[in-house]
Amino acid sequence: MSEDAYARKEGFPTKVVMIILAAIVVALWFVVGQGYFTTPLSESSQPPTIWLTYEGELYSGQRGSYCWANKCVDVVYREPAGIIDVTQGSTIEFIMNTRTRPTVVSVPVFVIDSSGNLELVGELVSEGNYIYNVDLQKGVYVLQFQAIWQDLGDVNYAFKIRVS
Repeated sequence: MSEDAYARKEGFPTKVVMIILAAIVVALWFVVGQGYFTTPLSESSQPPTIWLTYEGELYSGQRGSYCWANKCVDVVYREPAGIIDVTQGSTIEFIMNTRTRPTVVSVPVFVIDSSGNLELVGELVSEGNYIYNVDLQKGVYVLQFQAIWQDLGDVNYAFKIRVS
């Protein structure tokens, strides 16, 4: 006689016990596990920092406006300090201090007009893993790395480059 047949013969309600066990597991998941799985992985209430790397060198950018941890901060645009010299056709990479990958990333390219305002001239195309080809004419540009994390927030960093 199989164990299941024995349990039924002796009046042991197998299906009822299985339903109760499943309900306990689901209840424990809601009480304990859901907070773990839905809590953002950010280490602090500050948005991630983004750096540009070029030929093994790490460059800091100028953080702009952001929304993070239910807090939004508007920042008046300031031109990034310093300038990064890059070669036309080379690649640059952006890195972040977060374990969570953004859901949307873009890198618009701007020039600074004679009035000191930014004028959009295009966007860098990703080669994957936050690596971009600098397919720009010779000149000075401002790159704005924009990243959005679903349910976490968004941040952008500006970098000034000189393409030669």
